[in-house]
Amino acid sequence: MNQYEIIQQLEEENAALKAENQKLTDTVTWMHEYIWKLVKKRFSNG
Repeated sequence: MNQYEIIQQLEEENAALKAENQKLTDTVTWMHEYIWKLVKKRFSNG
C-alpha cells in the first residue's frame, strides 16, 4: 500500500467518523431537549 492509498483510506475513515459523530451529537441534542421538556412538564403540572 503506497502513501496515496493510505491517505485515501484515512480520509475515508475520517469522513465516516465525522458522520457518526454528527449522528451522536444530534441524538444527544434531542435527548437534552426531550429531558428538559419532561422536566418542565413535570414541574408545571405538579
